[in-house]
Amino acid sequence: MRNKIMTFLILSALLFFAACGYNPVDNLENSVNADVTLEIAEQDILLAFEKDEQVKFTTTIRIHPDMQELTITRIVGDYVSDDYFQSFPEPMDISIIITDESGTVIQEINGLTQSNRNVNGGLSFDDYNFDGYLDMRLMRWQDGAGGLLAQEYFWLWDASIKQFVMHEQLMGIGHAAWLRADQERQRIFVGNRYRGGHAHLEYKYLDGEFIVVRRGFSRPFDTATGERFLVRMDARLLPNVFQGVNDYEVDIIIETLDGEAIQEILGLTSSYRYSRTMTWDIILDLFNPLNFQVEYLWGTIKMGLRLSPGGSLMNDPHYFWVWDEYDSQFVANRDLEEMSWFGSFWIDGNSWLGAGRIHTVSRISHGLYVWSSYDFIDGELILIQTRERVVDNDGENWFIKYIIT
Repeated sequence: MRNKIMTFLILSALLFFAACGYNPVDNLENSVNADVTLEIAEQDILLAFEKDEQVKFTTTIRIHPDMQELTITRIVGDYVSDDYFQSFPEPMDISIIITDESGTVIQEINGLTQSNRNVNGGLSFDDYNFDGYLDMRLMRWQDGAGGLLAQEYFWLWDASIKQFVMHEQLMGIGHAAWLRADQERQRIFVGNRYRGGHAHLEYKYLDGEFIVVRRGFSRPFDTATGERFLVRMDARLLPNVFQGVNDYEVDIIIETLDGEAIQEILGLTSSYRYSRTMTWDIILDLFNPLNFQVEYLWGTIKMGLRLSPGGSLMNDPHYFWVWDEYDSQFVANRDLEEMSWFGSFWIDGNSWLGAGRIHTVSRISHGLYVWSSYDFIDGELILIQTRERVVDNDGENWFIKYIIT
């Protein structure tokens, strides 16, 4: 029944496009480079679906100028319904067969899935590790919103075994809104939407791994007077002898929406404790490990940037700036910065509605934690409440008690 419905939908779509003068097959990308062509017969696709058969897409490609052409056939099978983590869109079974000019199969890749929304999109090829050989890429699924819901397969060509090898880290990196390879600079660029703004990462390929060497972030913000500006952050990786700690040199640019710079904060440093070979993770802050934030508090915009990783006493040192409406620029706020040296720092979720509070938590000693809440009024921090959590013993059992002041 499902295959009949699928056939009806495909036939209806093709008839609609034909009536509009648009042929979806003819408008597929015809070439990846001068040596790559796609050979897709519309009638074969229709007949295959009508007969409940597999659909085949054929690509011919020359991986390297000194190599013979390869024929790569992508076979779209039936739906895959079991143990799939996405209920939408529905996946279909995909296999890839690679043959040389004599017709000999040199590689077969099975067990792939591809969204039924993406099966008419073919393979693409580019040199992602910059070794002179083209590598292979296939969209697995993509959300039309263009956010963090996209995933692709990547295979790097291994000249020693003359086969494509799946690269797990590149697949993780590519789980984003977009990914492209810059052949001139030999860098991989990845971008995504992030908390109302956009973030991008720049990778260098080194010893079989993709290393993050640069990070960028941009976000528009509205002032209390109704003006809108853009804040951009550019962070460049610096050498660091300490294992597990990455240091960045950071520039922050505030500009109008027309691109006119109105303030530059240059030469900052920021550190964090993450692997340089970052891949996709559900934690959004992996796109922004420098913890660069632009937040609102009582109609005032606060900008923060992590100065260094937090220590054992939960300190979370940050730079902080507060927007000055009269001079239209951010002004460093030393009170907020000093507070961050003695505790983890955050703003509650109601700050946009005018009910924001600044909170800190510090570990004074083993078993003693202090929470403090502040109001930010006319540029001054006012302590509202302090709460202590104490781990105590009544002679028999350990328990936690709170002291509110």
